[in-house]
Amino acid sequence: MDETKCAKCGSPALPDARFCESCGAPLVTGGVQPTQKPPAQAVVPPTQPQAQQPAPGQVEAHYLHVERKKPWLAALLGILIVGFGHFYLGMWLKGIGLIVLAIIVSLLTAFLGAPIIWIISCVWAYFDAKNYNRKAGYPE
Repeated sequence: MDETKCAKCGSPALPDARFCESCGAPLVTGGVQPTQKPPAQAVVPPTQPQAQQPAPGQVEAHYLHVERKKPWLAALLGILIVGFGHFYLGMWLKGIGLIVLAIIVSLLTAFLGAPIIWIISCVWAYFDAKNYNRKAGYPE
């Protein structure tokens, strides 16, 4: 019986075996088994371009440049038209919800509740803009 030896651990293996029973390494069949592994080639990491610094007034958040929102502008837009402060912040559903709420409250209260929704829209847009900037990494 022709015995082959495992190139990795040196233990004898049966001639029809494809893997070593001791270490599980694949066996080379029908020829000379290698005694040494080929030399490993040096791995060179790919070159990466230099990261650009964000422009003044911008902070890099999640690999995107997020511009700082002005809370006073969000409040001013909320004063001019209910919900537009939130449109400025990209909060479309909240802005549309405020417009619908203002219409419903105005119709139900004969326009007496409209100033309350108007003030809520203004103040809410201001604080949402401050929260937006804080989440983007801008200091107060």
